[in-house]
Amino acid sequence: MRASTSGRPAAPCGLTRYSSRVFGQEYQNNFFACLFNMHKVTRHVLTPDGASFKCRTEDFLVSDNLDFHPTDVLEDADGSLLVIDAGGGLRVDSPADAVARPEALGGIYRVRREGAPRIADARGLRQKWDKVDAEELTRRLEDLRGPVVDRAGRELARRGVEGVAALSSVMGKSTSTKTRLNAVWALTRIDGPEARAAVRYALVDHDPAVRQAAVYSAGLHRDAGAQALLIDLLRIDPLATRREAANALGRIGWVKPADAALVVGAPSPQPGQSQPANATAQAAAIPGTQAAPDAAPAPAAVASKRSVEPLKRLRLRRKALGL
Repeated sequence: MRASTSGRPAAPCGLTRYSSRVFGQEYQNNFFACLFNMHKVTRHVLTPDGASFKCRTEDFLVSDNLDFHPTDVLEDADGSLLVIDAGGGLRVDSPADAVARPEALGGIYRVRREGAPRIADARGLRQKWDKVDAEELTRRLEDLRGPVVDRAGRELARRGVEGVAALSSVMGKSTSTKTRLNAVWALTRIDGPEARAAVRYALVDHDPAVRQAAVYSAGLHRDAGAQALLIDLLRIDPLATRREAANALGRIGWVKPADAALVVGAPSPQPGQSQPANATAQAAAIPGTQAAPDAAPAPAAVASKRSVEPLKRLRLRRKALGL
């Protein structure tokens, strides 16, 4: 994968993905990085570009104090950012200036958005966790507090088969993409054939983000039972999912030179082909799913054999799975 951003020697030494919306919707899923030598923290805004991303980089926090050396940046439970400053105890800006200044103390700085609402019990410490049933834990996968969602996923994973049953129900009933996505990540924590079978449901989910997470999960566990679905996804899914499917098939051990073109990605659909132009159109092409209300309809086209056959197989598999 190509580099998303680059610059002069900056000693990058801390990176975090911002998952909260406290800074604003436009900050969610941005990355923040520390540049030790440049005395600043940068913000990286990613936008999909084929199978990878384009990156827009901008300064987020900059100091003109030469003893400010950010070494790590972390998202706290309340949506604020914690910046760790090493101070002047170690100077490595250049070989000629490697002089320690232990008197220049570092610190930990908290960055909050002005006027942002305070989140009560941001870590869910006041909630009961020991004697909560699995169904209640799955409801907590919908919580807006990230630490609560993470803990619910860990608790469900700890319960093994009981957790798998509850998460499978979520995969079949929930209308929330976020909840189904969190269910896939929780299932990924669980070993065993029941969990792998539950993740295969997500491989035919109507949302591409859920499918991509399920593809990653199948590859991580080397789930040979997912091979046929993964091969189909190489033909019809967005490029990012195709890339992940190729990676998963490699982990599983699937090697078929005759289909090498599929692994690197099929060419973009030409006029007159019926391959869906976007993820929403792909979802609409599968029975039992609906496109988003504001989605543009897929253009009418004549089906090509290459694009229709995988869709037929997905339709049959969705029907067999009761989706």
